[in-house]
Parts: sequence; C-alpha cells; structure tokens
Amino acid sequence: SDSKTLYAAFAERIDAILAELRDAGVVPDEPGNGCSPEEIATLERDTKRSLPYAYKHLLTHVGKARTRLISHDHIAFELHRLRAMQNKGAAFMARGGFEKPPNAFFLLSALGDAYHYMSCDDPDAVDAAIWVAREDLDAPFLAYPSILDLVQSLSDDAFRAWNSGYFKAHPQGTQA
Repeated sequence: SDSKTLYAAFAERIDAILAELRDAGVVPDEPGNGCSPEEIATLERDTKRSLPYAYKHLLTHVGKARTRLISHDHIAFELHRLRAMQNKGAAFMARGGFEKPPNAFFLLSALGDAYHYMSCDDPDAVDAAIWVAREDLDAPFLAYPSILDLVQSLSDDAFRAWNSGYFKAHPQGTQA
C-alpha cells in the first residue's frame, strides 16, 4: 500500500541521517538509546495520541538517551520527559493565549520557553508537520513541514557542534 511505501521511505531516510552521524562519530550507536515498541505503545496510551510512524521510528533509535543529536542545545526530547511535557506544553500555550489543537502532542521543548508540537489526529499517519509556540511570539508557527525536516535540522546542528569542537569542550553536551 501507499502508506507502507511512504513509511519505508521515511524510515530509510531517518536511518540514513542517523547513520551519517554514527559514521562520523557524532552519535555512537549504543544499546539502550532507543525505545521499545512496548514503551512507545505505553506512551501513546498514556497521552491518548496515535503518533506518526516516522516519529515512532525515530524514537526506536534515539528516544531514550540524551544523544548528541539533541545535546548540542538545551532541548528536551527524551521519552522520560514526554509525559510531563504534555501538561507543561498545554499550560505554556494557555499562559501565552495560544490555541492548542485538540490532538496536539508536544515532542520537544527548549528551556521551557518554546514547545514544538504536532497534531496527532490520524492513527495511520506516517508524518506530521511540526509547529512551535514561543514565548516571544504572538502565535505558533510552522517550524518543520515534516518530521524528516526536524531530524535533518537536529543532525545539521549536531554536525556543526561536532565540527566546532563543542563536544571536546563539553563531552556530555548541554542539559535540557
């Protein structure tokens, strides 16, 4: 089917981005970095959201660890932060007077003053656009048209940090 072909293409591209990082030594492929299917199913059940396949695929590789894919910046992305992030993101949007889509899932936060979210209203979705609400703006805006764009952006930033020597000076990176 078309969705299986699309899913395979997204999985292949995410794998290729992560392979580039691994091959360069930026993000070592360590056991325990990824989420199990059971952990992802529990997250979906707990948050009452059907996550897009591309995002679930990403979580299976880097969903649990603070790898260099994200540790080049003060961002939270890891599984153990995602449940609390749903309430924090909703409260943040309410304080800012932002309208939160009913099926929003917050997947990334930056120092608590920016929250990235996607709408999870299609249980068979392969991909989703990523929106961001920021404290200094009047309205959320489209940050990434696709989960692939988010992953590529994080990868580009991780490579920039690596090439600048950031991780030599800060082996653990930053904390969220």
